[in-house]
Amino acid sequence: MKSYSVVKLLSVILFFYSNTSLANQNTGSLKITAVENWAGSDALFVWTDEATKTNPANCSYSGSYLTSSNIKDVFRTLLLSANLADKKAQLTIYGGGCGNNRPVIVAIKVLK
Repeated sequence: MKSYSVVKLLSVILFFYSNTSLANQNTGSLKITAVENWAGSDALFVWTDEATKTNPANCSYSGSYLTSSNIKDVFRTLLLSANLADKKAQLTIYGGGCGNNRPVIVAIKVLK
């Protein structure tokens, strides 16, 4: 009976641990310091002023972020506007995987 309880407890712990590692995470308030695009790619590389990047998927390279290649024009507009206007922003980083070994931005909020 005790071994069943231990197995059940471990199953619950592993279930919650695995789900939290896949959860998206928000950055704090940050400034976008650079945006880069490579020919042939729809994705953007994004650099910020954060000392430590938000990296919920534990990507191997965390010096910059990457946008998904299927982002919409409004997403690009918000990202570039925040950069050019020197406004603070908050990013939501995808917890379920990496893009080109980098954390992937799935949402942006431009702050005052």
